[in-house]
Amino acid sequence: MIDENKILEKLKVNIALSNLENEIKSNSNDKNTLKNKIFVRLYKMKRKFAEAIIVAILLMSGLVFAHESLFSLLNEDNLSLKAEYKGNGKVAIYVENKSDKELKFENKIKLMRWSTSEEIPRISNNIKFKNTNFEPSSKGTMLIDLSKAYDLSLIEKPLELEKDHYYFVLTNNNFIFGQDWHCTIDFVENQTQNESLNIESNTGLNVGSNSNSNIEDVSSVSTVKIPKNETTSSNTNLEIIEELQPFFDEYVISSELRNKKISEYYQKVEQIIQKEIDNGKNIISPVNPHLFVKDPDKSIIFDSRIQNKLQYQLILEHHLSIDAYNIPIGKNDFEECMILSTTIPHYKKDINSTGGAILPLVYIYQYEVKEMHKPNTFAFIRGRLLSANDLEAFKVYQDEKYVCYDLTDLFYDNLETYIDTYTKNRTDIYIDEGVMTRIKNVYNYLRNKENLSNSFYYYE
Repeated sequence: MIDENKILEKLKVNIALSNLENEIKSNSNDKNTLKNKIFVRLYKMKRKFAEAIIVAILLMSGLVFAHESLFSLLNEDNLSLKAEYKGNGKVAIYVENKSDKELKFENKIKLMRWSTSEEIPRISNNIKFKNTNFEPSSKGTMLIDLSKAYDLSLIEKPLELEKDHYYFVLTNNNFIFGQDWHCTIDFVENQTQNESLNIESNTGLNVGSNSNSNIEDVSSVSTVKIPKNETTSSNTNLEIIEELQPFFDEYVISSELRNKKISEYYQKVEQIIQKEIDNGKNIISPVNPHLFVKDPDKSIIFDSRIQNKLQYQLILEHHLSIDAYNIPIGKNDFEECMILSTTIPHYKKDINSTGGAILPLVYIYQYEVKEMHKPNTFAFIRGRLLSANDLEAFKVYQDEKYVCYDLTDLFYDNLETYIDTYTKNRTDIYIDEGVMTRIKNVYNYLRNKENLSNSFYYYE
């Protein structure tokens, strides 16, 4: 049962701290006046609120005045956060920094439960962050991997109380009051990974207009035919295993049909893999990405309608087990690859924004070098068994530990046909010549071997 007294106390704390913040803002140039008002405020509150005491200590020591940039109070009007659970411990937080200040989140996070106000215990401190810096007046997505830090079997269970929920606390300065922000998160997986990426839809494409007058009603459509990949079908080494080909003929939209199809696919793959292992093949798995792709140079322009300083936000990075067609990329749902994507605006009014629906473009697989050098080694990739020699032509990076392959050609061989198929059943996106140019520019940049090879870095 929720403790009403505890909730009331929270409200009192928030009101008191809000008043304290107003005192800070209105007296920021008068240090002595501000000191006196804070002492009076603390006395009237008659409680030892940790946040207020920290503020007072900072003010008394002169830290706030000496380092004004560290005490940048962003309220709800200046910062918008929305968290979305992708499954397997992966979280995307959509950030809109509406302020005139650069926002740099620290690689720190707290997972809290509302009804108890207690932090959720961790099993380790192994949390990975990506995309934590946001320019003034910009939008973007911060990626967080909690898979090794929390017991997912516990936090993914529905909470007992109807109005209870989990929330994150994020910070840009060690959780100091005024520099920490709350963001609700729901870990109950009622969507698949690709539904979270706006891949599923049951409506048609809206090209170059916000009018739906010419859009076919396809609400009853459950599948879309996938064009044949002429490049791989003409190379016997790259052909999909015959028994698995039916799984690659259609793009399944219905979540019920898709889940059934994926389950059947994994069962069939398991049987095939076991036979190959019995025949002496060493079948390896891709590693969870240890290498990441850095942002492009600031001089590179993908879409001239987007501010130059925001161009880098047109390339997104995800690590998923399912591709754009809702087809598994590996032999089980634990195997993932790096997917580099761009965005398509939802509406015409959004053409000057970097936000929108996600369009996966490039698929990167990472393996351990030592595994690739073992005898009779094969990798199972999207319905195919490929030898180390087969993969050599796709290599874009290698060091002493890991090797990376750009295997996009195994997913589609014609960009325009791919875009048409992918967007065929959507009315939630807007595409004009400028958006098509954006997509092609991002695609060409990422498919350039030299660009890609020089972009890999290790997350520290």
